[in-house]
Amino acid sequence: VALETIGPARIHTFLTQDLLLISNLEGRLSAAVQAAVLMLFVSIYIAYLSGFAFLLTVGLSLGGVVIHLRGDREYRKNVERNNKEEIKFFGLITHLFKGFREVKVNQRRSAALAADLREVSRDLKTLKMETTRLYSDSFIKAQCFFYCLVALVVFVLPRLVPTDADVIAKTTMSILFIIGPLSQVVGVLPDLSKASLAVEHLFSLEAELDQHHKKRRQQRPADASGPLHGFERISVDQLEFTYTSEVTNETFTV
Repeated sequence: VALETIGPARIHTFLTQDLLLISNLEGRLSAAVQAAVLMLFVSIYIAYLSGFAFLLTVGLSLGGVVIHLRGDREYRKNVERNNKEEIKFFGLITHLFKGFREVKVNQRRSAALAADLREVSRDLKTLKMETTRLYSDSFIKAQCFFYCLVALVVFVLPRLVPTDADVIAKTTMSILFIIGPLSQVVGVLPDLSKASLAVEHLFSLEAELDQHHKKRRQQRPADASGPLHGFERISVDQLEFTYTSEVTNETFTV
C-alpha cells in the first residue's frame, strides 16, 4: 500500500540519486574544509602585512560569497523542480516498461505516452539548462569580485595608505594564492544545497513510510488484510475478449 501511495518512481529516485549525491559530497566537502583552513592562515599573513589590505580582502570576499548565496536561493528552487520532473520522467519510463505489451497493441495509448514523454523531457531539459545557467552566473560574478580584489590592492591601496612596493607584491601574491581555495569553498555551496534537499527528501520518505506503518498497526483485526475464510477458487464461465486493431482493423477473439 505504501509503495502504491508514495510511488515507485519517487522511492527509486530518493534511494539512488539522492543517496549517491550525499555520498559523493564527502570528498568535495573534505577538500573545501582544507581550503578554508588554508585561507584562514593566508588571511592572517595578509593581516600581518597590511591591515587595510586584510579588510579589503575580507570585504570583497564576503561580497562575492553573498552574491553567490543570493543566486543559490533560486538555484535551490530549480533543483527541487528538477527533482520533481525527474521523478515524473522516471514514472513514465516505468509505465512504458511495465505496460509495453499494452503500448504495443494500443495505438492511442502509445501516442499519448509518447506525447507525455516528449513534454516531460522538454521541460526537464529546460530546467537543467536554467539551473546550470544560474550556477554559472553566480560563480562568474563571485570570481569577478575576487579578481577585482587584486586590482584594488595594486592600484587603490597605495593611494589610500602609504605602502611599500614589497608589501604590495607580497599581498598580491597572497591574494592570488587564495583565489583557488576560495573558489573551491564557494563552488561546494551548490553541492551543499543539493545534499540538503536530498536529506530532506529522505527524511520525508521515512516519515511517510512510518506513517503508513503506524496506520497499518492501528487497523482493527477485522479491517486488516488477510486470507478469506472459506474461499477456495475463482471460476469463470463463458468469458470472451475481442480486440480490434485501430490501424489494420484486424480482430481476434479469445
